[in-house]
Amino acid sequence: MASSDIEIPPSGLVDAELASRIAGVKPGTIRVWKNRGHLDYARDIDGQPFRDREGRLLFEADDVIEVEYKLRQRARRAA
Repeated sequence: MASSDIEIPPSGLVDAELASRIAGVKPGTIRVWKNRGHLDYARDIDGQPFRDREGRLLFEADDVIEVEYKLRQRARRAA
């Protein structure tokens, strides 16, 4: 599936599985980016992370796209 075929919810909030499809990486890579400080969970005005109905923490789709772009650019410069 091409990333252009992925439907992002109107809220712009995505779980790690959808974030990985948007970025074209494995779900574990999203967790690595989170753990390394490249990506953070989406938060409400009180600083609490957003969760879906199943309790999964959510990311901003725009943040995922931005991090993916920056890390790929960094990798290209290092190559």
